[in-house]
Amino acid sequence: MDKSLSLSIINYLLKPNYYGFVRTQNIHLMEPLSQAMYSDFYLAFLNLAEAENGNPEYPYEKCAQKMDEVFEDLSKAIFIEYRQILKKCHLPVPLK
Repeated sequence: MDKSLSLSIINYLLKPNYYGFVRTQNIHLMEPLSQAMYSDFYLAFLNLAEAENGNPEYPYEKCAQKMDEVFEDLSKAIFIEYRQILKKCHLPVPLK
């Protein structure tokens, strides 16, 4: 993964803007696979926050890598769902 595109390197003050698309109030709209992934995403988010706050029990590199992996997996799953919805609605489907 290109580190310049990694979520973990974004300043923690800006991160809430990037998490807005996966708010818990909208979790009921996700497919079961994405819903199951959300708990991994939230755990990775909390662990990264601990690492950024200097908690020695949460090594930053490990937490950042996990956050990036989980975010990428969840993003891909949501994009697949989005494409499926567009197909069902007979709307143009974006390329991968």
